[in-house]
Amino acid sequence: MTSLNNTNYEVVAKYIKDISFEIPDPDCFIDAAQNLGEYTTKLDINSQPFKNNLIELNCKFTLEAPEKIEKKNLHRSLFIDCF
Repeated sequence: MTSLNNTNYEVVAKYIKDISFEIPDPDCFIDAAQNLGEYTTKLDINSQPFKNNLIELNCKFTLEAPEKIEKKNLHRSLFIDCF
């Protein structure tokens, strides 16, 4: 249970809606492992009403290679919580 402004919320569902890895070849994978500290992390959180007074909370996590890295990997995950 989570409390916010004296209102209690209960998480009724958690699931991974989408997960994506784009690794074109083994060299890209090795390059990413060696340069992981240079990758950009983005987190986008938004919510939207759902049915029966539920709220859907979307947490999108993206890991992107910087422009200077030639062999790029991309990772996206979308996690959902329903309150």
